[in-house]
Amino acid sequence: MKVRVAVIGVGCFGQHHARIFASLPDVELRCVVDIIPERAHTIAEHYGAVPLQDYRAVPISDIDAVSIVTPTTTHYEIALHFLRCGVATFVEKPLTMTSQQALHLVEEAQRGEVPLFVGHIERFNPVSARFPALRDPESPVFIEIHRVHPFVPRGTDVDIVMDLMIHDLDLLLTQVGRPPQILDAVGIPVVTHQVDAASVRLQWDHLRVNLVASRVSHMHTRRWMIFAAGRYVSLDFLHRQVTQIQMDEAHPGHLVIQDIRCDSPRELLWMELQAFAQSVRRGYVVPPLATGLEGLAAIRLAEQVRASMEQVRHPDLTPWVMTAV
Repeated sequence: MKVRVAVIGVGCFGQHHARIFASLPDVELRCVVDIIPERAHTIAEHYGAVPLQDYRAVPISDIDAVSIVTPTTTHYEIALHFLRCGVATFVEKPLTMTSQQALHLVEEAQRGEVPLFVGHIERFNPVSARFPALRDPESPVFIEIHRVHPFVPRGTDVDIVMDLMIHDLDLLLTQVGRPPQILDAVGIPVVTHQVDAASVRLQWDHLRVNLVASRVSHMHTRRWMIFAAGRYVSLDFLHRQVTQIQMDEAHPGHLVIQDIRCDSPRELLWMELQAFAQSVRRGYVVPPLATGLEGLAAIRLAEQVRASMEQVRHPDLTPWVMTAV
């Protein structure tokens, strides 16, 4: 039996959810919802779905699952509605605006035994499978993470931490297995009233991590640089390239350089949404899909980053930022 899905929000990113769900053999795209009627009708007509303007108009008896691809400010309200209706729910990252909202959704999902998942798509990047072990004292001791891209107005309803850095926070929590003991951060607005650029230092007993994120750059970079005794590993999430440099044990003083191309047979969103549909069908989590509980953990760490930033303000920059985006 096919999983019957509704997509809430079919704008720039949501239209791709509709496209992929319509292409999955074990999924039936029942309806699409958007506050812009023309957009809802265009997408619905293209993929043979029913167009709606209000998520509350979705006939619950006609769907098994829902994908929420709306502005972050609306995630909590919409997800809560479908969870209370017993509908398996996928929410694009970040799960909600605050950890309190996220906790409420997780509790609601647990109370009703309803699946809740979050769109931390970098988990599906094939580069992620190349992580060296980060959980023990023998693992790498220092990581430098850069995630920057040119400015686009989309996504500015949240700051850089929730917009971009949360990808890396989620991956760190997944790999290390627990929150850091030390956290220090600074962030500044550049072109919006939100924090657009940030630098964060995290520390565990055996590991130190520096993260830099910016959405105001002339270039596009998503890279982890991992340093360990006798070894260096570069994980390029954008170009899906892994470079490893280590000492040549057979020839002292020489280095062995290995470049590995990590191609993916499908686009990352396709793999993520397929895992969601399979999780709904099978009744258990298909890894590496992020659960609501893991989405909550990422938001909690993001809030700790924000709290640290609050201690270092830059009010003199306010006149330079745009009044509206």
